[in-house]
Amino acid sequence: MSTPEEIRAKRLARLAVFSNQNAGKKSPSPKPTTNQKPVEPTHTPAAKPSPVVKSKSLHPATSKNIKPQQSIESWTNSQLEFMLHASLSKEKANVKGFFHLASLADEGLSQLTFEQIDSAFLELLTEQGISSKFTSPLDYLLTTWKNASGIKRTIRNDDSQLSQKQHIVNEVLRLSSSYTLIIFQVPDMFVDETTIDATVQTFWKQINKYDGMLLEVVERAIENDSVLELCNIVIPRLSHTLSIIDYTTDAEYMKILDVLQLFLSNKAVASIFHEIDGYHPDGLKAHQFETKTLLGPFLRISPLLTSIAAFNYTDGITKSQTRSIDESLQAEHTMSANRLFSLCDKLVRAGGAARQAFLKLLADIVNKNHLRRGSHADPRKNASDSFMINLTLILVKFAQPFLATLNPKMLEKIDIHYLSQRNKLLDLTEETKINSTIQEYDEHYTDDKLTDKPLNFISDCFYLLLAYIHYGIGGIYISADRVKSGVKQLTEQLKKVEAMLQKAGSQAQTNPLMKIMIETKVNPLKKELHNLKAMKCAIEMFASNRNMQMEVFDIIIGSVTFFMKLVDPTHKYPSVPFQIPLRNMDDDVDKLDDIEYLRSISPVPFKYYPEMFIEGIVNYCHYISKYGNNPMFQNEEKLNKFVEFSITILRCPELVKKVI
Repeated sequence: MSTPEEIRAKRLARLAVFSNQNAGKKSPSPKPTTNQKPVEPTHTPAAKPSPVVKSKSLHPATSKNIKPQQSIESWTNSQLEFMLHASLSKEKANVKGFFHLASLADEGLSQLTFEQIDSAFLELLTEQGISSKFTSPLDYLLTTWKNASGIKRTIRNDDSQLSQKQHIVNEVLRLSSSYTLIIFQVPDMFVDETTIDATVQTFWKQINKYDGMLLEVVERAIENDSVLELCNIVIPRLSHTLSIIDYTTDAEYMKILDVLQLFLSNKAVASIFHEIDGYHPDGLKAHQFETKTLLGPFLRISPLLTSIAAFNYTDGITKSQTRSIDESLQAEHTMSANRLFSLCDKLVRAGGAARQAFLKLLADIVNKNHLRRGSHADPRKNASDSFMINLTLILVKFAQPFLATLNPKMLEKIDIHYLSQRNKLLDLTEETKINSTIQEYDEHYTDDKLTDKPLNFISDCFYLLLAYIHYGIGGIYISADRVKSGVKQLTEQLKKVEAMLQKAGSQAQTNPLMKIMIETKVNPLKKELHNLKAMKCAIEMFASNRNMQMEVFDIIIGSVTFFMKLVDPTHKYPSVPFQIPLRNMDDDVDKLDDIEYLRSISPVPFKYYPEMFIEGIVNYCHYISKYGNNPMFQNEEKLNKFVEFSITILRCPELVKKVI
């Protein structure tokens, strides 16, 4: 079994390969086959030049030594025999180990032509069967496709028969991918038994080898208007496989991500992805989104999963080893987050319906996970830190173009009247307001004042991000406290049990009751303690990932800049410096304690915003400041922005009803 270091090295290597790929590249050319007989030469090699001989003759060399070009009929027959692994000649089939196309031969044909390609496929797949030479119909079609791809690359651009040869090869490629599509849709059509599960597994396990073929299968499905049917066959199976795979022992899950990436690289697939069965089922509970939605198993993978953390942070590791593991996992987490973002980015860019469905899914997840911030909440009934932080990081990357730059023009694209939306993605009904009561909020935003005008993506993304900063990343602070407390309690329990066993002496090994207690009490305690210690290390690994936290902090500063601009009476911040206090109350000092008065002069709509918009920002900065390499360190320009915001909140009592 591979060590944790080897597994991490493999994951990083695999992720590095993905990171270096060009997102906009076309389907890669398949590698030439290695298990088939080499392609017969298409052209006769040019004759070697004869030695120079002195001659008095001035007549040019005759062409009698130049062999004529192979006829297109002969070339077609020989290459189709190789590509299809079949021949009309029984003798040649026996000699070369090909299939004999008996039915076509009985029709009196002597050579394979373009017109017989489809008939040959049908005879082999639906009449004869190919099990004598291939493991499955898919194996045969993949080999045929590879053979054809290899021949296509050998055809020279200056070949006088270029178009005719390409026409033949392209038809083999088209039909091999078309029949592969049929394997997904109607597997019982073929003589040799096959199953959809086996077909899907073959593709994802060998995706590096057959990615080009799968791209063509998707194209065939689009041409046949059956792309949704294909996606319903493949994607849910991939999602289920990913939900039960062991991430700790191998990097097989990376291949499944490759397949999803390949499907989403086609905009036609991305635009209907939200229509696939299981994309966003109704009635899910908070903890079920990462296992019972189509994207959940993909979006939950990170070093913050308990199983992965327990595998990487083994018992007895030294501080230097922990630092080394941290660095490795931080690099892996960064590349993994980038990859998940690229998947989601395809959905957002696919069109309005796909984008809105994706945002609705994210909103539903965070709306159901408000209890992640509860100190006594059961973590088993809420989404995991791994899942919620991945989603937060994805939204952070979506927000970078309009928040990280602090460009006033980009900030203006955020709709400040989010609360006036009738169909808001976020459920804010029970949220405490910044400086108003829920009753005042309801009276201000009556039904006749609400609008059905849709928000732009920037606005939806911004307000979703604020919720995820509070309930997503914000939930990990609660987890850190819970883990710390759990480690302390379990350590004390384990000491008591071990002390009791030590008193028992040799009886602990011979007494059946003692053995049962060890198996049922001690070993589970040790395992749980190890898991908690590993999670403690994983949380610290995430929080100390400076590059990742710098990205989050940039968004934090963009958010506070938006709020400063919102409460600025001139709304010109940051182009014009902020002036405090907003109201001079030197002559009305008594009003500083008048809650009703302060609430009445609080700026609108800021006063009606949910308190968690601000609380999430403050809590993040407070928590992350505990780490020596936090993003505020040696980042004076951004830190000054946060200090300005903090001073404004403290100096202007009309902004918030209490200091958070």
